[in-house]
Amino acid sequence: GILSGIGLIVFPVQDDRLVPLTIIPVYLSSFFYYHNFTPNVSHPGGPRAHKIQRTPKFPDSSSNISKGDWRCAVAHDACRDTHHKFKGSKLTGEPVGRQIWTTLPKLDHTLFETSSLGFFGLGIKTVDEKLVQTMAAGGRGEGFNPAENPNSCDKIFRAQQIRNYLLSGK
Repeated sequence: GILSGIGLIVFPVQDDRLVPLTIIPVYLSSFFYYHNFTPNVSHPGGPRAHKIQRTPKFPDSSSNISKGDWRCAVAHDACRDTHHKFKGSKLTGEPVGRQIWTTLPKLDHTLFETSSLGFFGLGIKTVDEKLVQTMAAGGRGEGFNPAENPNSCDKIFRAQQIRNYLLSGK
């Protein structure tokens, strides 16, 4: 006869045509057991037995961010920024997913410029900064108020993305 089985389970089969009929149920039952009865690696478990009663308390006051021109540098732009700051050091790893906040201007300004027509050939080189800041505020007041929105970088990043969108001419 023919020996059939998976892993350490081996059993004799008399006919070649019966091998798939014996292996498939073993695979399926093994997969079912593994999928349903073994603990998952990243399973967080169920809900908390007792809900956390604390809530964050932030001062209800506005403050302005320092006058530096902060921007979010992502991927290759973040790597260029880091190489510029730490000349001679080697930066290892994949640039995708790398994000930093920096005050250095974007090092590669020629990325979007096409001839003398400006960004994407539309003649747009600047945007109305007051409009950008109003849109980035999202209906909130000026400055940073942690009681309204505890994310301090929210307006800066949103303004950067709005500015990029307006410069793209879309």
